[in-house]
Amino acid sequence: MSYRYIDSVTVSDVAFTARGKTVEKLFLACWDATLNVMVGNPQAIDKKIIKKFEIKNRDLDMLLFDFLQELIYYKDAEGIFLRIEHITIHRSDTGYSLSADVKGERIDRSKHKVLVDVKAVTMHRFNVEHVGGIWHATVVLDV
Repeated sequence: MSYRYIDSVTVSDVAFTARGKTVEKLFLACWDATLNVMVGNPQAIDKKIIKKFEIKNRDLDMLLFDFLQELIYYKDAEGIFLRIEHITIHRSDTGYSLSADVKGERIDRSKHKVLVDVKAVTMHRFNVEHVGGIWHATVVLDV
């Protein structure tokens, strides 16, 4: 597990730190932490629905913010839990671009151990940094 939850950051929300050797692994760890807040058995999410999306942002931290928000949007708007199949992040002169292949299924309370509803990612203490060859992020989720 490349993330851990933090109890001391907030009382009513959920906070975590994540890390990865690459930016892609960091983003995957952040989504794993977010998904595990919502569903207690993410391994039970079958790969029936396929989605692909692209996101661009000038800043890497905001790309992570947008990425997590996009996946939360699918949960809210389409009622599906998604797992990441593949993610690629590129840097250019104008910023960053991300392409993701995700798979999942409609939320089924008889199958998925639904825990809490993540409403959004907050900007409170939101941070992405590269230290000692490892990417780190701090994220607070509004639940």
